[in-house]
Amino acid sequence: MSNSVSVTILTKNSQKHLFACLSALQGFSEIIVLDNGSTDSSLSIARKFPNVKVIESPFIGFGPLKNLAAKHAANAWILSIDSDEVLSEELREELLHLDLTDTKMAYSIKRNNYYRNKLIKACGWDNDYVLRLYHKGATGFADLQVHEYVRTEGLRVQRLTGILHHYSYDSISQLIAKSDKYTSLFATENRFLKKSSPFKSYYKGAFSFFRNYILQRGFLYGYEGLTISFTNAANSFYKYMKLYEANQTLQISLIILKGNKPVELAALKYSLAQLNEAPNEAFLTGTGLAAEEFVVKIKHAHILVHQALTTKPKDQAQELQEAINLANGEYIVLMNSDVAPAPDLIKDCKLKAKKGTYSSFESNHASYAIAFWKSDLQSFNFSNSSFLAGTSIQDSLAALLSANGLKKNN
Repeated sequence: MSNSVSVTILTKNSQKHLFACLSALQGFSEIIVLDNGSTDSSLSIARKFPNVKVIESPFIGFGPLKNLAAKHAANAWILSIDSDEVLSEELREELLHLDLTDTKMAYSIKRNNYYRNKLIKACGWDNDYVLRLYHKGATGFADLQVHEYVRTEGLRVQRLTGILHHYSYDSISQLIAKSDKYTSLFATENRFLKKSSPFKSYYKGAFSFFRNYILQRGFLYGYEGLTISFTNAANSFYKYMKLYEANQTLQISLIILKGNKPVELAALKYSLAQLNEAPNEAFLTGTGLAAEEFVVKIKHAHILVHQALTTKPKDQAQELQEAINLANGEYIVLMNSDVAPAPDLIKDCKLKAKKGTYSSFESNHASYAIAFWKSDLQSFNFSNSSFLAGTSIQDSLAALLSANGLKKNN
């Protein structure tokens, strides 16, 4: 059955275990090694094996890379393993003689995890089953940057009996380096999708250590158990602290629409100066505006308010589209020029911002500001739309965003 399975392996500076990994795959007709920037001898090792096909790609995330490797495979059945994993003889024979006629099956494998070649059966490293054999016509990996997994919707999963040996770490330095990479990927992937806080970070880290070292018997494995337990705790702490930090870096563009009334610049400057937190940039847009810019001091920041756009008459839809196109921020806050914003408007936007949602802000029971992700409306052509007809711009945008599947934040 070896001719029906392609093995896929991701590599980057994987020379230490790659020879053993590939040597254990004798009998498989095709091995796809997808490398993302190795500077050691990984590629030369891989090319020594006649059943290996080497593909090179920049890093695009672990899930996308594994799916890319599967696309290069000639066979529909994919065995996905890591470059520091070695099949036992029993597992190899089991895989080579497995009946793979049912494409709705997927197979998980028990993995033994080693630290410095010592088998660790504690700290969450024991009883470790990983789903690695699947039919690419039926499923694939979730497109996640980190903690990728094979989707199992509509599949039946069966456990195999052979063992996969995982030589995961050879030193504390490797633990730390991998921790920094994975926690950063977690923060990037979950930015404005999950909430975090310093307390949550501390709690996650503290409980992780208690679970790994006490409940999962890390204390029975000497300094290795302590090292792994502490590293796992640090992983939990840093990934949520990095997420908290990432969620503080929202780039906000404030767009102020002139509307049909004359703009009282003194009143506008005063109302903006009352904000407790400044946006990254601001635009005052509308027809009949003087072609000059002005500065507003908001707390300790001096914000240059660009007067965009035009002396030629345009409708509000055109003005809005031009303002959104000019904005550099990833998050747009749109408000009317004739309503004083609440002092915490920008602060509240940062607290409420979440991917897949928008926020609306009211004064005297009427919406005066709306906040949304620029990417959610960037492709929408306002000039070809009558969506503003007969209603306020905030209400019209709210209806448009809701129609595009976005939820309103309360």
